Amino acid sequence: MKPAVCAPLMIACALAAPAFADDWPFNNAFNTRNAYVEAGYGAIDVIDSCCSATPGVGILRLGYNVTKNLAGELDGMATVRDSSLYFGRPISVKAGGIGLYLRAAAEPAPGLELFAKLGLVEASLTVGTLTGPFSTSGASASFGAGAQWMFAKAVYIQADYLSYYDKNGIQARGPSVSIGTQF
Repeated sequence: MKPAVCAPLMIACALAAPAFADDWPFNNAFNTRNAYVEAGYGAIDVIDSCCSATPGVGILRLGYNVTKNLAGELDGMATVRDSSLYFGRPISVKAGGIGLYLRAAAEPAPGLELFAKLGLVEASLTVGTLTGPFSTSGASASFGAGAQWMFAKAVYIQADYLSYYDKNGIQARGPSVSIGTQF
């Protein structure tokens, strides 16, 4: 998903949200608590001009609902499974970063929330191959979209797809799943 698609999606979520009113079984539980925390796992594709790998990344997310449809988030990410294969040869990919996001959301059905995120990530990637290690780091725009399903009063599951990093010819993007709670 490109930023040109993500920004209009965020605006559409924010504008359409009032149409999805407060009448659902958990008394609109997505918005009764302001702070939330999530723990998740992402299969993030790290791609450059010659190869690609998919390390497993642990994600810890802290968020605060500023309004019913807008939240701020702080994401921390670190590699939890760093080895992948490329043409049958092992390579090691280590990734880590911290991101700040704005998150626009809408609730189209009871217990279901759709969202779009736009932010900035400071990331570090190290790739170890047979020819030696390569590292890159820096700040990059990050964006994506996803969905949450509230299955208990303050507990939900989430799936999303984000572009985490796109700099120096290296891209990091992929899906993640998480479980979260509001407090």
